[in-house]
Amino acid sequence: SALVIMVAFWAVSSVVVPRAASDVARLTTALPTNIALQKAIASDLESGLDGKTPDQVINERKEATLRLYKVDAVEKLPINFQGMVFDLQEKMGNAVFDKHFGELNAAMDAQQGTFEAFSTLSPRLAVQLASMQLSGTSLASHQDYSRQAESHRRALIDTMNKAMTFNSSGANPTYRAGPELWAQVPTFAYTPPSFGQILSSLAPQLVVILLWLAGAIGAAVIAARRLKVMVA
Repeated sequence: SALVIMVAFWAVSSVVVPRAASDVARLTTALPTNIALQKAIASDLESGLDGKTPDQVINERKEATLRLYKVDAVEKLPINFQGMVFDLQEKMGNAVFDKHFGELNAAMDAQQGTFEAFSTLSPRLAVQLASMQLSGTSLASHQDYSRQAESHRRALIDTMNKAMTFNSSGANPTYRAGPELWAQVPTFAYTPPSFGQILSSLAPQLVVILLWLAGAIGAAVIAARRLKVMVA
C-alpha cells in the first residue's frame, strides 16, 4: 500500500501537475504565434502608433527643421538631416517593439504566475523554478539580459545618429566616424542580479519547498510513531 501511494504521488506531482500547469497556462494566457507577432509589428511600423505614418512624421520634422534654420532645402542645413531621419526611424521602431514585446513579456509573466501557483501542488515544479532562477536560465533572467543588451544597443545607435547629424551637413555628407566615436560607448557587460535579489525573487518557491519539506517530516514522524516492533 505504501509503495502504491508513493508511486501515485510521484506520478501526480511530477507528471500530471506539471502537464496540467502547462495546459492551463496556455489556455488562460495565449501567446501570439511568431507569424502573427511579425505581422503586427510590420503593420505598426508601416502605419505608426499615433495615427501618423513614419513618412508623415519625417516630413513634419523636415519642415520644422527648415523653418528653424531659415532655409528652403535640406542641402542648405548646417546639420545632416539624414542623421535626424535615422534617429526618428529608430525611436519610432523602438516604440513599436516596446509595445509588442511588452505585451509578449506580460503574457509570459502571466504564464509564469500559473506555474508558480501550480508549484504548491508539486514540489518538482517548485524545485525546477528555483533551480532555473539560481542558474540564470529562468524567464526573468532572459528578460533582464535582453533589457540590458537592448539599452546598450540603443545608446550606441543614438551616439552614431547624433555624430552623423552634427558632424556633417546636407552640403557635405561625407563624414566618417573615427575611433573616438566608438570610445564614447563602453563595451557591453551584463550585470547579473545580486545573490540577495535572486533570493528575494525565490521567496515564493522557497516557501513552497519548505512547506513540502515540513509536511514530509511531519508525515514521517507520524508514520514512525505508528510503527510497531515485533519481537520473535
